[in-house]
Amino acid sequence: MDDKITPTKSGVLLHSTDEDFIQVLLKLYDDATYKYWDTRVCQIIVEHISKSKKSETDALELLLTKFASSSATKANSKYALQASLLGFCHQYGIGTQCMSKKTFEYYNIGAELGDGFALTQVGMCFRISCGTPYNYEKLIEFYEKAAKAGHPQGMVKYAEYQHGKIYAFWTLKAAEKGFPSAMCRAADFYRTGKYVNKDLHQALRFICPDESYMLRQIFQFY
Repeated sequence: MDDKITPTKSGVLLHSTDEDFIQVLLKLYDDATYKYWDTRVCQIIVEHISKSKKSETDALELLLTKFASSSATKANSKYALQASLLGFCHQYGIGTQCMSKKTFEYYNIGAELGDGFALTQVGMCFRISCGTPYNYEKLIEFYEKAAKAGHPQGMVKYAEYQHGKIYAFWTLKAAEKGFPSAMCRAADFYRTGKYVNKDLHQALRFICPDESYMLRQIFQFY
């Protein structure tokens, strides 16, 4: 591929290979948040940067350049995703020191534009006082918004603060989206008949792939 120069709205120039790198990074990040908790998401991001033969600092600078050139509108989902990833980088020290204030600021930008994971992470910020004071009502509000926006992590987090049918409803919704921890809980619901009718066939459907052999061996005795 030719290493062409791509002008941005801010006047900063990006090489096409750098543009490709950012687009792949954003997609990997977005996909990973729908499947894994933060530790694994962080590993995926760092591994991609390393395989691309870039430093974490350079990767962050490219992302900041792209973010500065993008349009901040609700119609621009990429801008919200860029803000979310910048929040993640500042949260986990990817290319920078861990900075709680920046973490909250970037996540909040993404949340205001409707990014589901950013909404979840703003809830997290209110829960652990990351860049903002602890606020129980706000953390519930943002976890609920994330759940209703369709993000499985938001569904799981919101469910953890609920009880009975509401807890089961959001856990099952996250399980249907393939989020592993929710799938394991859903499998247990159907195995025990808690919150739902007992159904071992449904239970088997929700078994986490990495635990499937063990759990299938357990289920054969029920």
